[in-house]
Amino acid sequence: MVVLDIDAGHYHSLDAIAATAWRLADGTRTVEQMARASGHPVDALALALTDLVDLGLIEQPSTPRIDRRSLIARLTAAGIAAPVIASITIASPAAADSTCGKALGAMCLAGCCVEPLTCCSAQCWDLQNDPNNCGSCGNVCPNDENTFSTCTGGFCNTICLNNYGDCSGDGHCETDLDSDPDHCGDCFTRCTGGSNVATWGCDAGVCAIWACESEYGNCNGDPDDGCEVYLTTDPNNCGECGIVCDLPNADYSCQGGFCHVDQCHTGFRDCNDDPTDGCEIDITSDPNNCGACYNTCFVDHGTAVCVNGFCEIDTCDDGYVDCLSGTCEDWTNNATCGSTCQDCGADSVCFAGGGEPMCVPN
Repeated sequence: MVVLDIDAGHYHSLDAIAATAWRLADGTRTVEQMARASGHPVDALALALTDLVDLGLIEQPSTPRIDRRSLIARLTAAGIAAPVIASITIASPAAADSTCGKALGAMCLAGCCVEPLTCCSAQCWDLQNDPNNCGSCGNVCPNDENTFSTCTGGFCNTICLNNYGDCSGDGHCETDLDSDPDHCGDCFTRCTGGSNVATWGCDAGVCAIWACESEYGNCNGDPDDGCEVYLTTDPNNCGECGIVCDLPNADYSCQGGFCHVDQCHTGFRDCNDDPTDGCEIDITSDPNNCGACYNTCFVDHGTAVCVNGFCEIDTCDDGYVDCLSGTCEDWTNNATCGSTCQDCGADSVCFAGGGEPMCVPN
């Protein structure tokens, strides 16, 4: 049981009525006398004394020191069990001197604790090291999911956990340094700068570009120079990063974010109007696009080819001959007889005779 020195003036940490009880109680006054001296109701003073007994701040010696009958009557009227206060008294100064505030956590009144302890909420605490009363009574060092604090020398020492930071300086680790672009990696790094950046982000404590302005791209992955590429005209990043305009058989460019054929090389044409495959047709040799797109080489009774952009007969079917007229002629015809295309004239006829046709006289 802790006994307090009621004559030392250390009652001011209690509420007004309890403090009055401490101040006036000297081992001789009754509760009624204390009430008359202070102006407080008797039952209020009696209840305050009861609370102090429950806290262990008042001893209960065998010899009562207050007007027990009056006190019991008042407490009974207030609904308090009479046995609780049957032997209430106030300890004398002599008894208090030997027991006040000797240990950490001991019950006390303000100013009663032995140095370096201080009385906080009726208990003695070390304000230099107590995280719940650090530097002053009731100053609690923060501890939560992302904050660990200790009290050293009367100051809270905050340790942030889980890559959080105390960027506001209030002792709470409220800032996620892994994802906050205004405090990325530490409290002092703000993701900014670079050109044409729409949205900055923070990825695992490193500044990152989340979005570029329209028609721009961060194609080198370096946030320091921002979104450095204009995607509408860059042939190496046309429309989006990494799309390279490399069109075969053509001079090309990037226009409006799309690869564009500027001019075909000699002998080639873009016949399908698809810029992705450039100038895909060799018009010098393609029989379907000979000399120009869609110019198809064709010959009756034979096969045609494209040579240097012109259609020519490649071979004629059996029974037909190429007489250099651009068609395959029937070799039994009087005008194109045999493999040499002989003209039999009016005096001869073209006769096959089971072999190669030839002109024979009529």
